[in-house]
Amino acid sequence: MNPVIAVIGAGFSGSMAALHLLSALPRSWSVLLCEKAGSFGRGLAYGTDAPAHLLNLRAANMSAYPDRPEHFSAWLGRLPDGERSGVVVTPAGTFAPRALYGRYLAELLTEAVVTPGPPRLHLVHDGVTDLVPEAGGYSLRTEGGASYPVAGAVLAMGNLTGPGAPPSRHRLDPWRPEEFGRLHPDRPVLVVGTGLTMVDAVSSLRGRGFPGPVVALSRRGLVPNVHAPTKPWPVPDLTAADLASLTRLTRRIRAEIAAAARAGRDWRDVIDALRPVIGYLWRGLPSTERARFLRHLRPFWDVHRHRAAPPAAAAITAEIG
Repeated sequence: MNPVIAVIGAGFSGSMAALHLLSALPRSWSVLLCEKAGSFGRGLAYGTDAPAHLLNLRAANMSAYPDRPEHFSAWLGRLPDGERSGVVVTPAGTFAPRALYGRYLAELLTEAVVTPGPPRLHLVHDGVTDLVPEAGGYSLRTEGGASYPVAGAVLAMGNLTGPGAPPSRHRLDPWRPEEFGRLHPDRPVLVVGTGLTMVDAVSSLRGRGFPGPVVALSRRGLVPNVHAPTKPWPVPDLTAADLASLTRLTRRIRAEIAAAARAGRDWRDVIDALRPVIGYLWRGLPSTERARFLRHLRPFWDVHRHRAAPPAAAAITAEIG
């Protein structure tokens, strides 16, 4: 068996998989990190250069290493003042531009590549075309014609474009404002959806100097809630019956929020307390209950769980007002 694991895709998930594999695997093993885009570590989420595109989580919650929760905050604090443009300190916490987080991830990969000793992380700047089973593992094939024998592979290719979606001058990438072209200043721009991507889209439009109206459209008209100061809250003690029924689980979480309110606490405390067990809760629900969640509750959960940084939320509130 070839002591090599391939990770296909070098956005956040792929980069984290590669770094944690290096820690978990024996020293004799190595990792191939494959990426066809222009940079490693950034991916779609952290490839933007706009300072107003802030992380949706506090810097204190963005460490690459669960056992070192202050790792990103410490990295951010070591940056020279001239390189901390866009970092915002609020009562709810410190929020950094996503571009800085992309730089953080890229630096972690660079450190892994140049670590003294035999190289264990290899960056492959090429598109992967195939994984062919062979004795002891696979043969990884690339667009450039290279072939790499590997024992296994991690697919971390991100959210792929939907099939059959033709290019259109009416559909623009909110994270690439340079491709917007000339927009008529008196005609509205339509944003389909009112989630966090809408927040970025409006920021991109205003950052490019677009003065016209922006219309954001969604079925429910929900916008992300804003981060606020929080305090630790215990993980709710959920029963097997709670985990088997979406209705019971929803009632149980609402009861926990009501208990927090009686104690003078914020609903965000309870939602944040669920973060470590969200995967467990999801896996515990029967498939029929998961489908009910996706049909009915997901938009409401999203605006409470995936909150906006205070400056970004304030900008949207000003637009609406």
